[in-house]
Amino acid sequence: MTGKDIRLSRIMGNQMKKAFIMPIDHGLSYGPICGLENPYDLIKNSIDLGINAIVLHKGILNKLPSSCLSGNYIIQLSGSTYNFNNGFYKRLISSVEEAMRLGADGVSVQVNLGCDYEHEMLADLGKVSSECAIMGMPLMAMVYNKKEQNNTDIIHAARLAEEIGADIVKIAMPKEINLLEKLNSCIRIPVFIAGGEYNSNVKELLHNINIAIQYGIAGVAIGRNIFSYKNPSQLTKVIIHLLQGEISEDDCYQILENL
Repeated sequence: MTGKDIRLSRIMGNQMKKAFIMPIDHGLSYGPICGLENPYDLIKNSIDLGINAIVLHKGILNKLPSSCLSGNYIIQLSGSTYNFNNGFYKRLISSVEEAMRLGADGVSVQVNLGCDYEHEMLADLGKVSSECAIMGMPLMAMVYNKKEQNNTDIIHAARLAEEIGADIVKIAMPKEINLLEKLNSCIRIPVFIAGGEYNSNVKELLHNINIAIQYGIAGVAIGRNIFSYKNPSQLTKVIIHLLQGEISEDDCYQILENL
């Protein structure tokens, strides 16, 4: 096995049927939003519950307490803030070399298709992909289409990541569910479904996860809809059990309603 294979196996989890990645990199874009006031408590709790990997920025990883050292981490290399008049324009703010030095298991780059700076973000993803190949670092591409979606946007986003050399791709949940089946025939890298913008309707979130599982996605990458929920630990638990096929969608609802 290569170094990339070993690191990728940590992220995917050899014993897991479906993987669960939690992005907590929102603090750079929005500040300490609800649930991210103390990222280290969130990280420690997520590790204890069995999250496969956590996406964060380099400054948070650099200050990890010893209680969090057993986790698997993906450094988000790109960023922007909501203050910028084109917040969809993500620039590189770290490097593969820095991620390697900090002990990360992978790196992530975000590309927003359909905005003015799409070509620059694609160039950044290509540059990082080349560095990852040399240094044995897994690359997760987060690819979103910011224009009105059509039937091919989701598949295009995933294929784009594969073409440029990503090892994992994170995309939005498609509006047309049958596109998930087409993904399996067109994409050969693991596909993760994003949790999306915060949605207080947890039933919709769980329903989307259950559908994605049935269509063979590799896992989910959910942040805000976990850590901003009123009981993040319990929601994390039920999603992990759902991903592993240990409980049904209805069981999830029942457990959360009984709290």
